[in-house]
Amino acid sequence: MPNLVATATALASAERPSRLVELAGEADMTSVHLKDVLDAEVAASPPLLVLDLSRLTFMDSWALHTILAAARKLRGSGGSLALAAPPAGIRRVLELSGADTLVDVHASVQEAAGPRPG
Repeated sequence: MPNLVATATALASAERPSRLVELAGEADMTSVHLKDVLDAEVAASPPLLVLDLSRLTFMDSWALHTILAAARKLRGSGGSLALAAPPAGIRRVLELSGADTLVDVHASVQEAAGPRPG
């Protein structure tokens, strides 16, 4: 069983169609599934890709690089990537690496996706 589970779904948003990737477990250099999922999502060129980090327990530099590379590719096609609900340890990695200055980090998936219809 992989240490990381990554699932992708559509995310309804009042502002724009979005995609959500939920990450659970440990994201490290053995998590090839992370790169595969992000590559597939980026290839679809969504206006917004939200990564829900709320169930992520560990992230190494390879996983961080993979996420930042996906963000860079999305920006190149006019889209954006946002990180949602990182636990304290993951948020610390984002801050120490400066990644929080390269991608938007939000307290929740709802905040990252923007206002909902209705």
